[in-house]
Amino acid sequence: MGTRMNNIKVLIAGGGTGGHLFPAIAIGDTLKSLGVVVKYAGSKYGIEANILPKRNEQYLLLDIRGLQRSFSASAIAKNLLFPYRFIKSYFQSKRFIKSFNPDVVVGTGGYSSGLPLLVAHHLKKKTIIQEQNSFPGITTRKLAHNAKCICTAYEDASNFLNNDNVIITGNPVRRDMKVMEPIVARKSMEINENKPTMLIIGGSQGSRPLNNHFIKHFKLYANKGIQIIWQCGKLDYTTILSQVNHPNVFLYKFIHKMNIAYSSADVVISRAGALVLSEMTIMGKSMVLVPFPSAAGNHQYKNACSLTSKNAAELVEQHELQNGTLEKTIFNLFENTNKREMLSKNALKLAKTNATETITTKIMEVAQS
Repeated sequence: MGTRMNNIKVLIAGGGTGGHLFPAIAIGDTLKSLGVVVKYAGSKYGIEANILPKRNEQYLLLDIRGLQRSFSASAIAKNLLFPYRFIKSYFQSKRFIKSFNPDVVVGTGGYSSGLPLLVAHHLKKKTIIQEQNSFPGITTRKLAHNAKCICTAYEDASNFLNNDNVIITGNPVRRDMKVMEPIVARKSMEINENKPTMLIIGGSQGSRPLNNHFIKHFKLYANKGIQIIWQCGKLDYTTILSQVNHPNVFLYKFIHKMNIAYSSADVVISRAGALVLSEMTIMGKSMVLVPFPSAAGNHQYKNACSLTSKNAAELVEQHELQNGTLEKTIFNLFENTNKREMLSKNALKLAKTNATETITTKIMEVAQS
C-alpha cells in the first residue's frame, strides 16, 4: 500500500446511522491518503446528510429510507412511498455510478448501501461489502453472492452469507480514536478533572429506553459525586434537558470527538452495536452493555456476548433495567478499581487495531484485479 494510486476511484455506500457511516468514513480517509478518488452514497434521511457536507466530501444522497416496523399512520405512509423511492433512488444511483465510473463500489451497510451495490452489480462493477455485525443485515445477506469479497468483524457472520470469500478483518474505526489521559480529556470537555465519570451512549441517534431509565435514576449517580456525560440523541434532547438539571450531568445531542468522551470516562454504559464495541475495545474501556433487544437476529446480544465471554464487559439486558441490576453493576465497577482494570485489559486484547488497513488493502487488490 505504499504506492500511490491516483487513477483508482472508489464509491463507498452506507449510512443511516453512525454504525454504518463512520466505518465508511474511516475507509474513505485511508483510501484518500493513498491518492484514491473517493465519493460517497447515502440517504438524505440518515446521519450522513449532516456529516458529509461538513466534511466537504463528494457524495450522493438518495431519497430512500428503511422500511418502518411500527404500525403508526406515519410509518404506514412512509412504507407506501417505499416503491416510488426505491425506483427513484435506483436511477439516481445508476446515473451517479455511470458518471463517476468507480473501479470498486464498497457497501458498509444500512438501507442506503443496497441500491448502489445492486446497481453496481447490474453495471458489472466490482463490489466489496464490509459487514460490522455477527448477524449480517438484510442488505449484506441479499447481495453477498455478488461481492468479490466480504470483510466481517465476526467469524459467525460467514454462516449467514452465500459467499466463500469472507475474511475476518474487524471493524474500521475513525482515525482520531486515540486514548488521552482522563484529566486532559475532561479538561477538554470542560468538566471536573478529578471526579469519577461515566459516559452514556445509546448510538448516534440515542436510545429512548436508556434515556427514560436515566431520567428516573440520574440523581442516584450525580448525588454520589459521579459526573455523567450523556449522549442522548437529538430527538430526546429537549425533553431530557427540561427534566434533568444537575451540575454533574452534561447532556449532548451528539458527540463529535468520541475519543475525548471515551477517555474522560471511567465506565461506559452503551448499546452493543458493532462499531461502538470496536471503538471501546480499541480505547480499552470498562463497559456495561445493554443490547437493543429488537436488533435483527438479536445481533447486539450476540455482539455483547463475544465480549462478556472473554471477561471484557458487563452485560445487563434491557428487561433488567426495572429491577436495579444496572445500578448495582455500575456502582460495583466504580467501587472496584481492580475489576475495571481487568475489563479494560481484556477489552484491549480483543481490539483489532489494523482493521481499516486490512480492508483498504483488499479494496486496492480488487480495484487493480
